[in-house]
Amino acid sequence: MSKKQAEKALARTLYLFADLNQKEIGEKVKTSEKTIGKWITEEGWEALKTAHKTTRDSIIAKKYLLLESIVDLNREKLAEGTLTPGDIDSEHKLSMSIKALTNEETLAGYIQSFTPFLNYCHANHPAFAKQFAEISQGFLLEKAGKIKED
Repeated sequence: MSKKQAEKALARTLYLFADLNQKEIGEKVKTSEKTIGKWITEEGWEALKTAHKTTRDSIIAKKYLLLESIVDLNREKLAEGTLTPGDIDSEHKLSMSIKALTNEETLAGYIQSFTPFLNYCHANHPAFAKQFAEISQGFLLEKAGKIKED
């Protein structure tokens, strides 16, 4: 890996996992703020950062809230005599969606597991954090391919 590639990899890791702005990241990797901004845009780091913040647990929690609302609505419809097979189907499909999220491997689950460890490494072992970030990125890309195939 060239020096520039190593700087870019470290900048990416800092952008995704550390609470630093572009200027601070640039200072740490000895690169201009403008270059960091260019990498963020060209490499799609903003979308990755958003994905890292969207955890499986947060998605499941939102689905449970939605399911609770649907169940309450279906109870009202049942009492009124207006419950339809489509209403029951919606409740069932959402329940199955929650079950699938809680039982299968997902990239979000892997990211959720890696993030606290990577944050610890950044704070205590920066050189190892860089290596771990590169290894975990390869792992996630491989898993992404397998999940798409399924």
